[in-house]
Amino acid sequence: MRVVLGGLGHGHLHVVAHARQLVEAGAEVVLIDDGVFRYSSLAAGILGGQYSAEQGMLDSGALAAVCGVRHIAATIDHVDPADRNVHLRDGDPLSYDVISLNLGSTVIAPFPVAEGASVFHAKPLSQLTALRDALCAMIGARQTPRLIVVGGGHSGCELAANAMALARRHGAAIDVTLIAPEERILADGPMAASETLSVILDRQGIAIRTGVGCKNVGKTALALSDGSDLPFDHVLLATGLKPSSAAMLPGLGFDPAGGLCVGSTLQSVDDERVFAIGDCAHLVDDPRPNVGVFGVRAGSILTHNLLASVKNGAMKSYEPQKYWFAALNLGDGTGLGLWRGHHWHGRSALFAKDWIDKRFMESYRRLYSRQPVRTAPGLVSPD
Repeated sequence: MRVVLGGLGHGHLHVVAHARQLVEAGAEVVLIDDGVFRYSSLAAGILGGQYSAEQGMLDSGALAAVCGVRHIAATIDHVDPADRNVHLRDGDPLSYDVISLNLGSTVIAPFPVAEGASVFHAKPLSQLTALRDALCAMIGARQTPRLIVVGGGHSGCELAANAMALARRHGAAIDVTLIAPEERILADGPMAASETLSVILDRQGIAIRTGVGCKNVGKTALALSDGSDLPFDHVLLATGLKPSSAAMLPGLGFDPAGGLCVGSTLQSVDDERVFAIGDCAHLVDDPRPNVGVFGVRAGSILTHNLLASVKNGAMKSYEPQKYWFAALNLGDGTGLGLWRGHHWHGRSALFAKDWIDKRFMESYRRLYSRQPVRTAPGLVSPD
């Protein structure tokens, strides 16, 4: 039996790390991805220069090799559930008996963007490293970059703060404007957290404009819904996520955003041979936001259920936690922590975030690296 893992997101990391259970049960496990796992939780710190890009990446080919998984460095074009084939953009189709999708998501621009405009996206990580390089180039030329961040949610606020941090790291200035169509930033969080964050970003010198949307992005200016134009050198879009189009399997159900509809066992509601997890999946009975912690937590259930598919065993149900810890890296050595409707600002919030993130990465990097690891493996966000 061939088990194909499409993409390497948070949940598939756990499956790959425990793949020998599947191999010992008689399965051939195949991972298809581009060769690199990119950890989104470190992305803002990479933009701000706190971390190197390498700290936010894992070698998926090396991880697969030590875990008994066949690795194919490729991009999935589409999956045909009728004949159980995975079609690659370059290469021959690959058949499967069971497939699991963990293909992630991309940032969407819900407005026109002019060709040639200097526009970057909050995902993937390569977009943020490219933005960092573009800002550093202007700083190195003794210019003051004008950056507009569109999107007042978790990512937009965190990235705006870290763009300012990058400038401070170089002893330079940068003009950052944060645009949010909602009446407040961090609109899905507690009001008090939004107010605290607004004060912090204002003190950092970030201009915040709420209750105004973007109509379109021109080559040198952004048109706002209030009729005004805002000139820029670079634009960063943090305007929401859209599941990978490769997860929209023909004949199977998906939600309006494009997430494959799955039940509590993480199987497609229309095809038991198809599993999905993370941003590309829509849990029909208990929907959750696109937050990495849910993929992490579901990884062990997915591993069990893939093994059950191989051995014709009993499935387990995934029950997402009601509460989860979140923290924003504010680029100045502090963080904003969020837990059960409460928030706090300070170094302790960033310390907790940094500790969790680094231990998570090292728990997998140590599987294929000969370098000594000082941290213990396996920590994820508290439930």
